[in-house]
Amino acid sequence: VLKMFGFQTSTIRAVMKHLFMAFDQLTVVKPISSRPASAERYAVFTGFRGIPFGRAALTWRNTMFLGDYGVVWSEQDNHEFKRLFMYLDDFDLKMMNLNIRSCFAILSALDRKSQAVAAGQFDFEAEEYPRKHRVDIGGYKREWRL
Repeated sequence: VLKMFGFQTSTIRAVMKHLFMAFDQLTVVKPISSRPASAERYAVFTGFRGIPFGRAALTWRNTMFLGDYGVVWSEQDNHEFKRLFMYLDDFDLKMMNLNIRSCFAILSALDRKSQAVAAGQFDFEAEEYPRKHRVDIGGYKREWRL
């Protein structure tokens, strides 16, 4: 089980490719306890087949994370690992959509609260709402194009 935050960097893709060769199955899940606006997800590998890189696991790990792994996406990978990378890309896309919908919902709730303040239905001072916690909702919506 690996805690991940995305699959787009060449280092992560190289690691996922090598781990995928060592296991029968990969499933990526977002735990229900994870905040919807978080990119957190878990890669769960099952059916250990063995390590294709031999007994040099620490050397392999260091090679992967130091970026000395060569070409990650070759013509051979186009065929052999295309479905793996499509699966990871699809999960990233779904996560991004979830993140955007969650951020929109958060900003909408803050916007409703701001409108209540403007209409005199909510008093920040009476609620002891610290000034530093006030959010420029319009600015966020403009930046996220919501």
